[in-house]
Amino acid sequence: MVGDLSFITSQKKSVLYLPAKYIRSKNGKKFVYLKINDQPVKTDIKTGMEANDLTEITSGLTEGNRVYLAE
Repeated sequence: MVGDLSFITSQKKSVLYLPAKYIRSKNGKKFVYLKINDQPVKTDIKTGMEANDLTEITSGLTEGNRVYLAE
């Protein structure tokens, strides 16, 4: 018999997060592209916990920001 098992090692409430595919990194700094006046604007961010495909954003973004998916 085979099954899947997962453990919860840490949990936070009321956090801002993004799918990891939106986050870019260069020279050790993480950033995203925000949509401001219909233009992409590079914005530095700081991240926290990562789980599955989601990354906690600890600074640099606020709820309601619109983020571009960079290619």
